[in-house]
Amino acid sequence: MQLNKIDFIIKTFERYDCLGELLESIEKFYPGATLFIADDSSEINKDFYAEWNKKLKITLIELPFNGGLSFGRNMILEYTSAPYILLLDDDFIFTEETKIERFLDVLENSNAMICGGCTIHNGNEERYEFNIEYSNGVLTKKKISQEGIKVGGQTVYKTDSVLNFFLADAELFKYVRWDNSLKLSEHLSFFLDFKLAGFLCYYLPDVKIIHTKKRNANYNYFRKKGKEYQIEAFTKARVKKIIDETIGQVHELKDNNINISML
Repeated sequence: MQLNKIDFIIKTFERYDCLGELLESIEKFYPGATLFIADDSSEINKDFYAEWNKKLKITLIELPFNGGLSFGRNMILEYTSAPYILLLDDDFIFTEETKIERFLDVLENSNAMICGGCTIHNGNEERYEFNIEYSNGVLTKKKISQEGIKVGGQTVYKTDSVLNFFLADAELFKYVRWDNSLKLSEHLSFFLDFKLAGFLCYYLPDVKIIHTKKRNANYNYFRKKGKEYQIEAFTKARVKKIIDETIGQVHELKDNNINISML
């Protein structure tokens, strides 16, 4: 695999135990990878990075404390230079099924800008692929076609959204980036902008990565503020209601709160 074509990007915050597990797995499966890590922890552990720089090629981007997920990812993009960007969370772990070259095969043989994979938590697949319809402040998440498409040597599914485990054409980020004001709950805003810009996304479920979702007290304290950013994400995207046909729920913004009901 031509790893020089891909920059791995990781935004991390207060979870060196998770980040260490991720780096161990990358060292095992992709030891030649080029990594860019944005860290906005309260105290950046320089010894941690010094040790890992002996094993992997890491560029550390030190950020102000709690700058947020979106700001961190956007800052990383100022340092990358490869034609493709692999987005990773700091609590992922690579396995034998994390075949990044399959993402690359899809992007190099299509006009798609993103190819996303599947995350595994406690042995179960996490699913977040859906098509988007948007009109007058109402966003509808619709089930994607179950009919696969052959692209290169892979079977993919056309979608408007995937989880935050994907390979993207670096050209995408000239047009779509994360909203810096959203420290959390950035996904809706990003993929709605992606959809409205008319870009193509594929889902490749055969490429899998473990999602541990490990937390500690420091991380949890700030992560609990996610609901506030979810409300802000609705407002910024001019979304008043989400009709989620994939799980049969309606999420509606009312009186600065998000009410959930069943379809």
